[in-house]
Order: sequence, then structure tokens, then C-alpha cells
Amino acid sequence: MALAVAPAARADSVVYSLDSSTFTGATLPAGTVTATDTSTGVELVVQLAPSIYFNHQTGAGPTFSFSITPGSNFTIDGVTATNAGGTEITTDFTTTINADTVGISGNGDFTSAVQCNYCGPNAAKGYNDLTTLVLAINGTDADGNLLTINDFVLSSAGNPGGYFAADVNMGGNTGLVYAHKPGEPGVPPSVPEPSSLLFLGTGLAALGGAIRRRLAR
Repeated sequence: MALAVAPAARADSVVYSLDSSTFTGATLPAGTVTATDTSTGVELVVQLAPSIYFNHQTGAGPTFSFSITPGSNFTIDGVTATNAGGTEITTDFTTTINADTVGISGNGDFTSAVQCNYCGPNAAKGYNDLTTLVLAINGTDADGNLLTINDFVLSSAGNPGGYFAADVNMGGNTGLVYAHKPGEPGVPPSVPEPSSLLFLGTGLAALGGAIRRRLAR
């Protein structure tokens, strides 16, 4: 008797770091973007670091932007923003899909976006403390295959480039931050702590002394 084989579950995910910015005074990394394959496409979860909030200022670009491989057919669904206290906002969002550009003040060529129409301290409804954004990208690529986490395209935005951009408020300073994959250009290299450098220096000094004593024999 033949056994039915269930389709393999899609559980691949990747965490991007919001690690570069074009404005002075940015605290980096400013958060993460986690992309996870689902049965209908990809879910994106944008989590900002403490004391950093989603923003929108006229001319600065949408609240969250990205690009997907050309020719893809998709929708942006289930947009939800949450503040640190757990209050959810599910309305007052505008989405843009596969536009020529979503206008990030010359800082890139993103083609799709989510706009929080009332984010920021000067907005009519004052959504000025939102820290998490969740959205579903449902659809197919140009070949008719289900979208995956590999379909997000590196934009020319930021320095150097970015897969996603978020308009944020950091203590009154506002601007765009850009996300990259771990290990790609844009991710700051790890810097040894002072204690590690001291340990390294002590070790090198001891090694040098041992070599000099051996040569003096």
C-alpha cells in the first residue's frame, strides 16, 4: 500500500541586521529584520532596538522599504505594528508594490514599501512608540514559484547597499537605517574587548621574551 507523503515544511529563515545609516548620530545596530519562509510566501518581522521607534517624515521615504526580484507577483498582507507595551496597530498603513521607486530621498532604489501614515511625534495620531512591524509577503516569482527569503534584492541604498530600509526616530534624531545579512559588507566587524587586547599583548610580550632568551644561549 502506497503511503501519502506530506509536502516538506518551509521553515528557512535569515536574520538581517539594521547596521548602517546615512544620518549622523545613528545608534547601530538599530534592530533586526527576520525573514521566514511560510506556506504562502515570506513573513517579515522588524524589531527595533530599545528606545528606537518607527517614524515617517515627509520626504524621508516610507516607514519600511524593500525590493523583490523583478517580475514577482505578490501582495503585502497582515501589516501589524506593536509598541513596547504590546498595543497593536493594524490600520492606517499604506502599501506600495513594484513601483519604479518608492522615493527614499535619493538613498536607494527600493520598489515596495509599507507606510505608517501616523507614525512619529508630529503625526495626527502620534504613533510615536512603535517598535515592532510584522508583514506577510504572499505570492510568486517571475517563474511562478512561491516567493522565498532568497527573493529579496540588495538595493543601492545606504552604505554599502541594503536589503531593507526603515525610517526611525532615535531620541529626536530621525533618518533611515539599512539592513544586511550577517557577514556581508555593511556589518561591522567584531572589535576585541580591551581585556582581550591586554591578554593578547601580554602573550606576545612573553613570546618575544622566550625567543630572545633562546637566541642568547
